[in-house]
Amino acid sequence: LVEPQPKSENKQVGVKIGRSTGKIIKQLGVSLEKDDEVSTKHAIIIKTNSAFYYVDTGSSNGTYFNSNDTKLDDFTEYEIHNGMRLQLGKSLLQFEY
Repeated sequence: LVEPQPKSENKQVGVKIGRSTGKIIKQLGVSLEKDDEVSTKHAIIIKTNSAFYYVDTGSSNGTYFNSNDTKLDDFTEYEIHNGMRLQLGKSLLQFEY
């Protein structure tokens, strides 16, 4: 199960995820523009010196861990692990790094 993490330190990069995230997220091979269950500004991924974190920014339909019924809390940082899958609307994101 994914556990909430304390506020990450040494934040370096934030990538916004949503229907209106623009070219940066598209360069990563993700397009959420046509998924009407994904909020315009659904979430953000934060990279620190030692880890990646996912934060749902108060989206309408939420984010679910590994496509099951475990809904992530809004505005809470969750550490992203290699292979983790998150469901945003009808879209499934799998993190590999």
